[in-house]
Amino acid sequence: MLSNFCNVHSLQVFLIVGPAFILYGYNQSGLSSLLTLPDMLKYLPQVGSSTIKGVVNATLQLGALVGALSCSKLGDILGRRRTIFIAGILTTIGHILQCTSFSLAQFAVGRVILGFGIGQLSVTGPVWQSECSFSDKRGRRVIAAGIYICVGFALATLPTLFSLMITFSIFTLPESPRWLIQMGHIEEASKTLAWLNDLTVDDPSIQLEVARIESAIEAAPKAPLKDLFSKQDEASIIIQFMQQLVGGNVIATYTKTIFETNLQLKGDLPAILAACSRYASTSYGASIAAAIAMFLPNGFLVVVYATWSS
Repeated sequence: MLSNFCNVHSLQVFLIVGPAFILYGYNQSGLSSLLTLPDMLKYLPQVGSSTIKGVVNATLQLGALVGALSCSKLGDILGRRRTIFIAGILTTIGHILQCTSFSLAQFAVGRVILGFGIGQLSVTGPVWQSECSFSDKRGRRVIAAGIYICVGFALATLPTLFSLMITFSIFTLPESPRWLIQMGHIEEASKTLAWLNDLTVDDPSIQLEVARIESAIEAAPKAPLKDLFSKQDEASIIIQFMQQLVGGNVIATYTKTIFETNLQLKGDLPAILAACSRYASTSYGASIAAAIAMFLPNGFLVVVYATWSS
């Protein structure tokens, strides 16, 4: 297996979690520049309408919402790796449908399918990564993945490459130890934890972690999906809701259109300014610094080393 030759946690980031968040960032803002292209208006003239343009953009979020909520069941039934694999397939299909679209309906369906896959990746990827980490390193590894959202916002390449990378890489990496224990595969979970942390199965820290996970699973309540919207979670839901209402995603999507229509800028300047604004206006402030560091002299090596050593 590929992960026998490299640090497993680094492979998780560079092959799965990183591409997953790049897809999130790219598809969140990537349509902005496409909607005003002459070829886009030629084949899909309906997007010239601001109402249709808004609906087409919203289909991605609709699919992402359903995909994210589906993970509450699929993640436990299929396991983390299979769920990520399915999400990679769906994002690939979504990209292909959009790239080959000759009708607005096909394009919208492609956006929904793409959103469904991205929603699954956004939920299952960090969960899988965190469950494969010891508690003292879990937070740093998951939070560092936000760097790749900023990379996705500014990236101008074929996002299908990252979907295929996820699809073909996921089964070279281990399953979530927590899910294995939840399914009753204690021995396999112990071997996975030992492999992830370069220890033996008999190591006390491995046995302690297995016992800790078993205890957490036994103590966890079996709550239905509707309980996510209970009064106890009102504060977190309101915070997330208000975060979206500040308009960051809207600006990211329509930046180029604003520069062209409202500010009357011409040529390549609107696209250049739109790319620059995505660095400045994204809500992931801590990730911006790390993303910029990647483009400074030796900055990329610093970020790679930090990810590798974590």
